[in-house]
Amino acid sequence: MSDHFPVLLDEVIETLITDIDGVYVDCTLGFAGHSSSILKKISKHGFLIGLDLDPYALNKAEKKLKETGKEQFSVHHASYKQFPEVLSKLGIDKVSGFLFDLGISSYQIDSEHRGFSYMREGPLDMRFNPQGEKTAKDVLSEISEKELIEILQTYAEISHADKIAKSIIHERNKNNMNTTSDLKIAISNATNGICSNKILSRIFQALRITVNDEIQTFKDTLSKIPNYLVKGGRVCVISFHSIEDRIAKHFFKDSVIINEYDYYDRSKLDSSKKLNVLTKKPIVATRDEVFKNTRSRSAKLRAAQL
Repeated sequence: MSDHFPVLLDEVIETLITDIDGVYVDCTLGFAGHSSSILKKISKHGFLIGLDLDPYALNKAEKKLKETGKEQFSVHHASYKQFPEVLSKLGIDKVSGFLFDLGISSYQIDSEHRGFSYMREGPLDMRFNPQGEKTAKDVLSEISEKELIEILQTYAEISHADKIAKSIIHERNKNNMNTTSDLKIAISNATNGICSNKILSRIFQALRITVNDEIQTFKDTLSKIPNYLVKGGRVCVISFHSIEDRIAKHFFKDSVIINEYDYYDRSKLDSSKKLNVLTKKPIVATRDEVFKNTRSRSAKLRAAQL
């Protein structure tokens, strides 16, 4: 398993924590790279809540948090969209800070049986929650060619999405869409064997986003955040995809949720809960961090305060 390096760690801690006695929610706990530092930073009166859909990651995270010697934390096997229910269960009304580290971990990429990476032979799974309903294979077995084209255009942002979708559906119809290699072959067939790692990565990412309903889940969750922040509380979002970055940018700036290229739900947002942007431009990794952790290369950190 690859070493786990939390991206933009120093920048997150410096930006997120305004009250060492406050409650902080790590919406994407992972292996607790960020959370362990948050827990070390807060006082004995503070509290940390961690959410994640991956049971293996939760187990590792809980052990790492215990190693800090502090006990004021609670971890939950839950999607971050369920944070209101988790807070209610804990009797907590307001939070000093929320953190989102969106995307996929090095561990998930390296786990062949999870099927996240084109670089690993494995089943077409791609679920963040191994107990989730539909795998990538299930999605591809049901999807129409038109729907797949739209997914590739929107989430992978590639040219020739129509040719690639046609090839994937063709192989699917022959029952040849079961593994990561099957998907790679279909993509290769559509591109005459000329397909860059960048394109493969984007297509796998687009399918993963679809399997886990990542974009809609992020939109729905982000729109609720201001209602749970204390005055002066902050939300930090680390994104690795342009759509997620745009969603955070426009919500922080204009209190609107974008639907890829247009706006909606403006009327549903309480004007008294408007956030103040803390990052006019996103914070990105230093050259040194990128050298140590290539995953940080595409990371963008945006933050806002109530």
